[in-house]
Amino acid sequence: MLRFVVLFSVSMSLCIIVVNAQETPPQFTGEQDYFVEAFVDTQSPFTGQVITYTLRYYASAFVANLFTQLPEFDGFWLNDVSELITPRVETINNRQYNVMEIFAELVPVQAGQIMIEPARLEVPQTLFDDAFILETSPLLIDAMPLPEPAPAGFVDAVGQFDMTLAIDTDSTTVGQPIVLRAVITGAGNLELATIPDLQENAVWRDYVNDITYRDSNVGGLRLGERQIEWLIIPDQAGTQTVPTVEFIYFDTQLSDYRVLDSPEFTVEVFPSDSGERPVILEEIAQNDTSLAQRNVNDMAFGETGVSWWFWLIWLVPPIILIAVIGYRRINRLMDERRTEQARKHALSRAIKRLEAINPQSAMVSKELESVIIAFIHNKTGEKITDIQHTPNVITSHLGSEDSDQMIALIKEVESVRYVPSQAMINIPQILKDMQHILEGANLRWREK
Repeated sequence: MLRFVVLFSVSMSLCIIVVNAQETPPQFTGEQDYFVEAFVDTQSPFTGQVITYTLRYYASAFVANLFTQLPEFDGFWLNDVSELITPRVETINNRQYNVMEIFAELVPVQAGQIMIEPARLEVPQTLFDDAFILETSPLLIDAMPLPEPAPAGFVDAVGQFDMTLAIDTDSTTVGQPIVLRAVITGAGNLELATIPDLQENAVWRDYVNDITYRDSNVGGLRLGERQIEWLIIPDQAGTQTVPTVEFIYFDTQLSDYRVLDSPEFTVEVFPSDSGERPVILEEIAQNDTSLAQRNVNDMAFGETGVSWWFWLIWLVPPIILIAVIGYRRINRLMDERRTEQARKHALSRAIKRLEAINPQSAMVSKELESVIIAFIHNKTGEKITDIQHTPNVITSHLGSEDSDQMIALIKEVESVRYVPSQAMINIPQILKDMQHILEGANLRWREK
């Protein structure tokens, strides 16, 4: 499955520039207008180890229509994808570049050599240049298997971790549960690790009560926290030792397995008041049915029977429900009628708005965009707040030829806002083209 990070896409005439795989990838010298590269923080991870894949691209001029496509990452588990919120600006060889980075957290799921296919950067057509595509070099990852044999109790955790444990009380009675809570934190594949088991203990019964996971970014390092909560129940009185837990993981810095042991907790367990083992959890008694066996005569409203207001109380809710259903149905029918009328008159309304546009207006680009947005809204009934959200709607209602014409029209309209002077663009011709394309789209529009 392809993963996309979309900034915007334009495709008219297209030229493709491919960076071929080679032993030494091309270096960014600061002479190119655009450059894209991909790298990982380690090319020889262990299986199960989290690595960070970075896609970085440089643009010498601000272009709002860039489109990036990440590889499929076959052979990896894709943990997370993130990107810089805003590009940073760097000066290289006395040229300023907008630099954008996309990060993917990967976990190799198999040992051996795994190829990460090239990522793509599509630079759209502008008024002065054709569109073109840049590809990164492929990356070869040599994933190492974990040492054999793995110790008993290994939970498939790979990274660096710490564990703390606590109990909620140091005293209880026989049969009354206490909470044992383990918090495991660190950097690695903690989200994929299995839950460790408590050591068997003849005095205690245990049940997993709750498991939570969260992560955070601290100084560029992604740290995870998994919290495991057990209910442990003593069956014998006296000073009892709480069951212990071991968290066994593979430390990628030491290249060896490590064991995190829990501290030893003791709890003072007192006999229960009844002197018997209480019934808990899986032994919960059946609900008392005495309420169901209550004499129905207790519900009588009088010796002569049920009064009229009793029936009124029971009849009012159904009447209200029927009224609400009817009201909603009428509103739905009215909405459907308004939608059908808007769909029927979408083209005529769009043409009227086109005829009202002043080609010399400073807001002509916004007016052109509003015509397209209003036309698509009237045809579909969908709420559209930005012209950038229209291509997906268009492709689901039009054939490929009409879709391509509409999308090309949208890109042309968007380009108007970036032109330094409107004298450089033939607005009357755009208006004429727009009317022609909208007429064709209206004629061949398909309803879902």
